[in-house]
Amino acid sequence: MPPMPTYPNPSGRGSIITLLTDFGLSDGYVGAVKGVILSLAPEATIVDIAHLVPPQDILAGALALECACSTFPETTIHMAVVDPGVGGRRSALACRTEKFYFIAPDNGILTLALTHHHLKETVHITDISPPLGRISSTFHARDVFAPAAAHLARGGALKDLGESVTEVIMLEVPQPQEGAKTLTGQVIHTDPFGNLITNITEEDLAGREPNELLVQVGEHTIKGLSRSYFQGGSDKPIALMGSGGRLEVSISGRSAAELLGLSRGDGVVVRWR
Repeated sequence: MPPMPTYPNPSGRGSIITLLTDFGLSDGYVGAVKGVILSLAPEATIVDIAHLVPPQDILAGALALECACSTFPETTIHMAVVDPGVGGRRSALACRTEKFYFIAPDNGILTLALTHHHLKETVHITDISPPLGRISSTFHARDVFAPAAAHLARGGALKDLGESVTEVIMLEVPQPQEGAKTLTGQVIHTDPFGNLITNITEEDLAGREPNELLVQVGEHTIKGLSRSYFQGGSDKPIALMGSGGRLEVSISGRSAAELLGLSRGDGVVVRWR
């Protein structure tokens, strides 16, 4: 067991720790993670980003983290655990960027967040004291990630959590392909409202006049981009840039995914003159 460090902020006062998981809300898993954090850093503030990420869906977790992480104050500790490889060969990471800390399994869940926040320092988490005296092979969120988050919240150094590493696993997120006056992408996520989120970003369409774009999705051609979800009727799909900066296809008050019969992997083509 590693020696107990001396912490400059033993109670974690003023620290913010966010939690993002696929644990759901019907069992005690989220509560157990929070219990460990608050036992070690009782004055830390814990903020839930999401716990209903589809089970084991790393890309969905990466999208949720990308959407939320940048809105928090500097030095926030973001803990993201969608971890189908728990207990296997994947490593546990603690990372520092120019603004935030990230704690997560090394499985690609940080891919999208790290496109906006560049790594400054990363370690494999190996030197922690598990709260129950041993590390469960099925619950690293409680026994590895939560103590690491509390360590940082108390002012502990990143280097005290383990050895430095220079590479982390990144997801192979599909990238849109540009052709002659076209951009071909695909649906990468369906949100709880049934909106179809694509891999085409605001930056991909920079300089294009929104009203002159044609968006082909399934058998539907959508003329121009709308500014809000309510500009179309209840049976008419619209395209718009969502708050996360990605092109979305939506139907006002209804599920575009269900009505259009589309899901992750289905193609989207944007055309212009």
